[in-house]
Amino acid sequence: MKWCKYMISNQQRSCRVDLLGRACLIEAHLVLGELEDLKDLLSRTRGEFKDLESQLLSDLKELGSQVQEMSTAMLDITGW
Repeated sequence: MKWCKYMISNQQRSCRVDLLGRACLIEAHLVLGELEDLKDLLSRTRGEFKDLESQLLSDLKELGSQVQEMSTAMLDITGW
């Protein structure tokens, strides 16, 4: 029995190769499953990032408005 070696996620993997030279289908299926999981995770992370980015921009705009209001109030109090 021969062994097939390959790299995925910076880790060396190996699987048995049968006499006809076909790689172990179970190992290939597991690798594809891992890749699909990573794709799903990346997609969810991108969506969460966009949501957080939008919320941050909204919060910064609100903070800017509050600072402007406080500055105006302080100028009114001091008579500037």
